[in-house]
Amino acid sequence: GVLLLDFCASHGLSITNTMFEHKGVHQYTWYQDTLGRRSMIDFVVVSSDLRP
Repeated sequence: GVLLLDFCASHGLSITNTMFEHKGVHQYTWYQDTLGRRSMIDFVVVSSDLRP
């Protein structure tokens, strides 16, 4: 994880899951209702100048 963060920082890249706002119910790809855990598992690396 740290190597990817360093690489992105030195090459002007951003790690993102979406560039659009979503309702809370649509922001996560995995839920565990009993413990209230949730996770986003889909991320992409894009050029920082593509971000709004």
